[in-house]
Amino acid sequence: MKKLFHFTLVEFFIVVALLMFLASLLVSSGNKIVKMAHLNACLNHHKQLAMANGVYQADNNEHFTLCNWRSLDFKVNAPGWLYPQKASGAWNDAMLKGSALYAYMGTIEPYRCPAEEDESKLGTNNITSYLINGVINNYGRNLVTYRTFELRTNGMILFEPSDEPFGWMWNDGSSTPNQVGNYLPARHDFQGVISSVDGSTEVIENDTYFQLLQENSPRLYPKLKD
Repeated sequence: MKKLFHFTLVEFFIVVALLMFLASLLVSSGNKIVKMAHLNACLNHHKQLAMANGVYQADNNEHFTLCNWRSLDFKVNAPGWLYPQKASGAWNDAMLKGSALYAYMGTIEPYRCPAEEDESKLGTNNITSYLINGVINNYGRNLVTYRTFELRTNGMILFEPSDEPFGWMWNDGSSTPNQVGNYLPARHDFQGVISSVDGSTEVIENDTYFQLLQENSPRLYPKLKD
């Protein structure tokens, strides 16, 4: 008769511990894959927005799209990059369909990171995960936006601020580079996507971004000297 093999209690717990460890590795790996997919989606979204802005510029004598800087909302009868200038009421997806860039893209998907599913926020972060750099209209001082050749080619135009639920950067569709919150998006492990004047896009680390801020770098404040 064959002798039956039995696990001891210690061996049983060792096997259970090993299985739990392997499961945790799988979960961790799965989370990293999902986060990477979200980051790549944001890169793609920025490319679509940059491309749409490029076509807009070709149709508008090289001027950047209006940036929805709050002080201009009722002075310019034209849609901004994120919503119509005279928009009012709750921030919702219907506003996006009245934006200047939607006319070229035909979809609202590029405005939001896929990791952000909550649509109950009070600011423009209810409809977008990104902001445009207010430098393009001299931070609300100009009624007309700058043209491509007036800004440094590697200067930041579109950026992905913090995913903190509240912040002054979400009062309209635009902000200054220093109004990104306390950190770049936690959903991307404290990284964010930025787009430049020349249409290029890249992922930037939290420490790198805040170092550029401290240096008052023309990378973030790209207007050329008069």
